[in-house]
Amino acid sequence: MDMEEQVKLWGLPKALKNKDIKYKFESKLTTDDGVKFSLLDGKEEVFIMSFYSGKNYLKLRRNSSPYLVLKFICVPNTNCRHRGISTFFLKKFLQFAKDKEYREIHLAVSPEQTEKEGYSLENGMNKEELQKYYKNFLGSDPDIKLIFK
Repeated sequence: MDMEEQVKLWGLPKALKNKDIKYKFESKLTTDDGVKFSLLDGKEEVFIMSFYSGKNYLKLRRNSSPYLVLKFICVPNTNCRHRGISTFFLKKFLQFAKDKEYREIHLAVSPEQTEKEGYSLENGMNKEELQKYYKNFLGSDPDIKLIFK
């Protein structure tokens, strides 16, 4: 099963169930264990997530565990934040990591979300709040180590 199919099988959080949501995948960033995708409600992006496997980099790091990099996660519309959208996908991401037997998740914690042009900090979290949030939802599994960058 390719990543696009897998992400679609994750389903949608309650906050988006009654909307006409479309998936948009960036094909050049979709690999066996990585993807960048957006959820669109009409033309508006309501969620963006990007992650990839560090498998190719393991050769450079001795004694390294298989890891995933959560590069980017964002709810661009400030009115849609704090409605469980990111939490839903973080839980799916954690299950994906466990199913694929990854032992580490590397996170670039940036409240500025520099990858999203025009990103608003309104209704967002600062760096400490983000780290606590990630630890709460991703750090619950003792078999997976979180590494903040």
